Amino acid sequence: MFTGSFTGSHLDSKLPLAVNVGGEQNKATKWFVDQAKPKPIYPLEKPVEIQEGARNVSARICDSLRLRSIEAEFNGSQAICKTNDFLTYSIDLYNGKDGHTIVEVMRHKGCGLAFRREREAVLNAAKGNGGMAPSKLPFIMSIPDDLLQCYEPPTEQEHEDTLSRAADMLHSSQRQVQLFALQNLSSITTADKLNPQSAKLMSKLIMRSSFDIRDIVLSLLDACIRETDETSEQIVNSCLTIFSNSMSLLCDEKNLLTVLLNEQGGRQFTELMVQKSIKIVKDCKSTHNACLAAMSL
Repeated sequence: MFTGSFTGSHLDSKLPLAVNVGGEQNKATKWFVDQAKPKPIYPLEKPVEIQEGARNVSARICDSLRLRSIEAEFNGSQAICKTNDFLTYSIDLYNGKDGHTIVEVMRHKGCGLAFRREREAVLNAAKGNGGMAPSKLPFIMSIPDDLLQCYEPPTEQEHEDTLSRAADMLHSSQRQVQLFALQNLSSITTADKLNPQSAKLMSKLIMRSSFDIRDIVLSLLDACIRETDETSEQIVNSCLTIFSNSMSLLCDEKNLLTVLLNEQGGRQFTELMVQKSIKIVKDCKSTHNACLAAMSL
């Protein structure tokens, strides 16, 4: 669960200094608020008043968080939420007029564009529009088909150049540089973000350990699963995403079995990867990382 602290102007007065781990709210898997907290004297961040009691509103929001796989920690009338791309925000319920409930959704850190969709989903749920109501925000425009036909994906040599640069960055002593390289590789191996054939080619090169990239990523995964800071958690997430994407893309044509059995170090990688994945699932420091590790198994 997320236990990080946040600093800021009036956020400090809204977030508890210490979380009572033994409290019923933290043990609960659902969010039911019988009585929302009084409205503060300072202005709220884009508050929305719902003509329902706090119990109904909190139950609806909790159901939406569950359906959308949002990691959340509940503390009274506040929920601290974290998405799989490490956007963190809070949901606070306040007493309104005539038994109504005021909902405030505030971003703490993470992508502002992603927060817009999260806030919309939370408010839709609070209003009773459903846990996964369709978004009314503008979607990213798709590339016309005639332009897609003119697209030439990167060649194998260009992918190898990318891996060579990534290997250099992963040897850096700066964690943020390592994280940037890993996030780039995780995007390149995601078929719906890139040309599917290009993503499959990159996945094959990674699993063949071109420039020792597979073993470097596994070493970073092994080092960071012992840590508890957020940067290490993000590195673990990126490593698992790379392996999960690569295995998913290669398993259809049985390329994965060929690579793991015939390439040098393939069997050793398989054994170590299984051990690390089991440890991540067992420890479950991060729900999203545990899910990715289970997919890799």
